[in-house]
Amino acid sequence: MEQKWPEQAVITQVEKQKYQHQYKIFLDEQHAFSVDEDILIKHKLIKGKTITRQEIEEILADETLHHVYTDALQILSRRVHAQKELRQKLQKKGYHQQNIDAVIEQLLKQNLLDDREFAEMWSQNRLHSQKKGRNWIRQELQQKGVSRELVQETIEKIDADAEQQAAMELGRKKWQLLKEPDMRQKMQKTAGYLLRRGYSQDMVSHVIHSLRDMEKKP
Repeated sequence: MEQKWPEQAVITQVEKQKYQHQYKIFLDEQHAFSVDEDILIKHKLIKGKTITRQEIEEILADETLHHVYTDALQILSRRVHAQKELRQKLQKKGYHQQNIDAVIEQLLKQNLLDDREFAEMWSQNRLHSQKKGRNWIRQELQQKGVSRELVQETIEKIDADAEQQAAMELGRKKWQLLKEPDMRQKMQKTAGYLLRRGYSQDMVSHVIHSLRDMEKKP
C-alpha cells in the first residue's frame, strides 16, 4: 500500500545508522524513512526543516535512484558488462524500468558503461584465457546484446595468428589425450572438439592436418 504523506512535516531528528552513510529521518517525532548521506546533503535534510509532501516524494525518488545506481556500480566492479546484460541484472533485482533507464544513461555519460570496451575485453579474455574461437565469441557477444555492427567490428579485430596458435595448443592437447588407433577417427574427434570451441572449419582443417603430419614424422 502506498504511503500517504502529510501536506508538510517538520524534521525532528536525523539519526546516523549503523550502516555506513545511512541516516534515519524523523518527521514530527516519527521515523519516516532512511536515506543515503548523498541524498541527505543534496536535499539539506537537517533538524527543524519543514518539508512538503512533494519534497518528500522527490527525496524518496532520489533515494530509490541512488540504490539502483549503487547496485549498478557493484555489478560493474566485478567485471565490465554490456548494456543489455546490466539492464537484465537490474531488472532481476525488481527495479522499475524508468529508474534503470535513468541509471544506464548516467553511466554512459560518465563513461562507466561502454559496449565497445566490453566487447573487446570479452573477446580477448575468451581467446587467450579460455582458448575460444571467433565463432564462439561472436555468439556470446550477440547473446549479451551487443549490436550486430559492433560484434562484427570486434570479430574483425581478433588476431588471426593468435587465434590459430590457441587452436593449435588446444588441438594438440586433445590429440595427445586420444588413444584412438585409427588416424581418421582421431582427426574427426579432434576436429569436432575444435569446432565446438568456435574455430572455423578452415582453421580446424589446418590444425588437424598439421597434427597428423607431425605424428607421421619418424
